[in-house]
Amino acid sequence: MALLKALVIGATGLIGKQVTAQLLENEHYEQVFLLVRKPVIWQHAKLVVRVVDFSLPNWVDNIPPADAVFCCIGTTMQQVGGNKTLYEQIDLGIPLAVAARARQLAYSQFLLVSSIGANASARNFYLQLKGRLENALIDCHFESLHIFRPSFLIGDRGSFRPGEKIATAIFKWLSVFFVGALNKYKPIQDRVVARSMLANSLQSQKGVHYHYYQQMTNIT
Repeated sequence: MALLKALVIGATGLIGKQVTAQLLENEHYEQVFLLVRKPVIWQHAKLVVRVVDFSLPNWVDNIPPADAVFCCIGTTMQQVGGNKTLYEQIDLGIPLAVAARARQLAYSQFLLVSSIGANASARNFYLQLKGRLENALIDCHFESLHIFRPSFLIGDRGSFRPGEKIATAIFKWLSVFFVGALNKYKPIQDRVVARSMLANSLQSQKGVHYHYYQQMTNIT
């Protein structure tokens, strides 16, 4: 297998950090590019960090030629102060701009962290946004599109969020009841999602592929 190059957006987030770390340690990837809003302290021989002002019209010029996009970007209503327009610009606008540029540069793969329940027709704003993004990426016609739909994510977010800690404990307790069709709602570790993304990027599977809890945890 020829050595690959990856672009990660959302690299400082929960899954993005795991994806970046695993890519840097993987022998099949020779270079890992990050697009970030602020400088990061990470250093590695494979790592190329590009600090980008996403408000500028030409920020996509910072996207280099590579093989695969790992899209882990995501914000919260709290982070955008309840501004749905800003939320959409981040969670929808940035990934689609990256996808358009990646297609121009002949990227073969796009791997997206979405969400269980994503649906462009959903009444819930978050799920609707994720569904719209998925549909738009399908229309980009990448050779390989992998959509990962985790439920509740478990990991170190680097900040104290009591509500999330309580939710994590509840979901872990309830997970024993998530069997059969409910299996896909089980909480999942950030590193497991990242490991599945990396593994699938090496499979050369053409077409659109959806990954739920069972598919992501079956990766060895």
